[in-house]
Amino acid sequence: MKVPLFIQLLVVICMLGTPLAQADNLATLPASLADRLHAVPVIGLESLDVDSRQQLVTARARVAGLIGSGSPDDALADAWGELGALYHVQHVNRLAQLCYDNALTLAPDRFRWRYYAAYHSYKTGQLEKAVTQYQAALALRPDYLAITVRLADAWLDLNELDKAGETYRQVVTATGLEAVAHYG
Repeated sequence: MKVPLFIQLLVVICMLGTPLAQADNLATLPASLADRLHAVPVIGLESLDVDSRQQLVTARARVAGLIGSGSPDDALADAWGELGALYHVQHVNRLAQLCYDNALTLAPDRFRWRYYAAYHSYKTGQLEKAVTQYQAALALRPDYLAITVRLADAWLDLNELDKAGETYRQVVTATGLEAVAHYG
């Protein structure tokens, strides 16, 4: 008996919206990782559109697969970071932070995740943490001047006016950043 396409789609949509369909080993990490990484709980994704839900389910499955296959830390760090970025864009801030922390634990010198974690900290009001992370990102890529502007913004929001002014002055002559530096 052939099942009509609309019933097949309905089953898939229902599965995507249920926590059971999202179950994986990220909520309870294996002992080999539990001592150094954060578990990332399963949450309901019903409020998200189908594409966003599918991206998160796929990303979680990718991380789970890499964990299950004993992948190297670099590959696992990228998978955690990508999952964090997906949670970040959906404003699931607690889980985004956990994923970024995991990525940085596995690959502390990976610029991409250091920068994303700093930006996430800044956007969620963790300004002191953002400063520390922006400084670490800047140490990894001193040529990426946009970090200097973001660091100056964080100093300004912390009311550290001297530090903010000094940091803005570092990029006031950089092409493309002059206006934001002067504004700061």
